[in-house]
Amino acid sequence: AQVTAVDLDDRSLAAAEANLKEFPQGRVVKGSAYEVDTLDIGQFDRVTCIGVLHHLENPSRALQSMWRCVKPGGELILWCYGREGNEFILPFILLAQAIGSRLPVKVTQALAKVVSLCTWPIFRLLPFSTPYYQRLRTLSFANFELIVLDQMLPKISHYWRAQDLRDLTAPLDGQLHLEFVQGNSWHVRITKPES
Repeated sequence: AQVTAVDLDDRSLAAAEANLKEFPQGRVVKGSAYEVDTLDIGQFDRVTCIGVLHHLENPSRALQSMWRCVKPGGELILWCYGREGNEFILPFILLAQAIGSRLPVKVTQALAKVVSLCTWPIFRLLPFSTPYYQRLRTLSFANFELIVLDQMLPKISHYWRAQDLRDLTAPLDGQLHLEFVQGNSWHVRITKPES
């Protein structure tokens, strides 16, 4: 099996190269999700996009590009933020993001530490019902702080409902399977028809 990793960020590419160095069938290519179909990398049985689509300004355009890289009978796999399960915390995330995404990274890192120190006890004590937020209780403070920072850095974060994802993927004309995971996110599988 051939594995091709595509990313635009040089640090991510270096990490992917390090992770794939023992796999001769793996390769790393620099490119944008919007233009993955123009990179001359071919078509694949499975194209996977985890944690990227919801940060893109034009997710429809990226989906079309990725879809063109899926072989007939193949699958496009996505993992995306869900609006469901995040309703209570989403206003706080969006506020932190509106501030953190506009600051220098070092300042946002310091702010994430302060936010984490203030919210860590809340997440440890409140009886959250979603599996994801329950699991946050088991993480170390350092892991929790990284999750807070990860939420504060992006300029764009789409939190989609099931219908939003149905609408977003409808132009692909594939068989859609949506699965709500961890009580706050979506696993999406779209199967391309055979020829």
